Amino acid sequence: MYRSDKFTAFCQKYETEASCERAFYEAKWPDGFRCPRCNHTESYVTRSRRLPLYECKSCRHQSSVTAGTVLEGSRTSLRLWLRAIYLHAESYAITATRLSQVLGVTYKTAWLMGHKLRHALGTADASQPLSGLVRINTGLYIRTMIPGFRQKSEDQSLLVGASVNEEGDPLHIKIKRVSDEHRRFYSILPTGVRAFISENVAPGTSDLICITQPGSPDRIKPLVQIKIEACHWLKAGFWGGIGPKHLQAYLNQFCFNWNTKFRERAAFIELLRLSATMRTVIYPVLIGTRLATAPAFRPSRLRYNTLEQTG
Repeated sequence: MYRSDKFTAFCQKYETEASCERAFYEAKWPDGFRCPRCNHTESYVTRSRRLPLYECKSCRHQSSVTAGTVLEGSRTSLRLWLRAIYLHAESYAITATRLSQVLGVTYKTAWLMGHKLRHALGTADASQPLSGLVRINTGLYIRTMIPGFRQKSEDQSLLVGASVNEEGDPLHIKIKRVSDEHRRFYSILPTGVRAFISENVAPGTSDLICITQPGSPDRIKPLVQIKIEACHWLKAGFWGGIGPKHLQAYLNQFCFNWNTKFRERAAFIELLRLSATMRTVIYPVLIGTRLATAPAFRPSRLRYNTLEQTG
């Protein structure tokens, strides 16, 4: 089992499904129930199922604390989901193998939970562009080769960007893997830089410095240090590192943990909020066998025998 006094206290605080349901309710509706269809604030509550169902008094739309969230469609209990969120919000890295041992679930379930959370982090990261004083630096991620395994080189070019203060200290960072089409050997093509700026820098940003020449004396040292920290985090936490297929997802997690150090909200509270407000992603999309599409809502089969009024 995972040993930590803080984690033990957390588990004791959220020991029952009722306490976990309340935590997700407050994360999804911090100002009270709000119908996702018509924005009405009053509802009936049905408690004849595993999780309470909230029926809007205006349009009769039915919702729950997991509908339209990262947890939608999952059979895993809220108690285990809350623990997974807590562990992924910590600054250290936790593998799917370790998570499965801590939660007592299968490896596939643990892997899927972790990647759904990282997908939410990536979606949130895309909505928070760099702005103000922006600095961008090139970097290289070299995955450690594991003895006994025959692997081809998996060196990956990175672009590390940050919004900085007047002293040049990073305030908000982004690390993006450069796709093969935008690089030639270890050099990043101008198309890769333009793509990074278009996707990650706020329009109209005028104070922007970008250093893409490997080994340049003008390298931005704080960003070089952040890249070193990210690579160490990946190698130390994930048995030598992550391959190119899922590298970006783990870089998003590192950036989230780094960025939350400079926010008023704790990392756990922020990740819980994202989990309760971001849509889920299905397994075929995560492994790249299907394009991402908005999941359809499935109508619930209910018995209207225990209605309570809220709002």
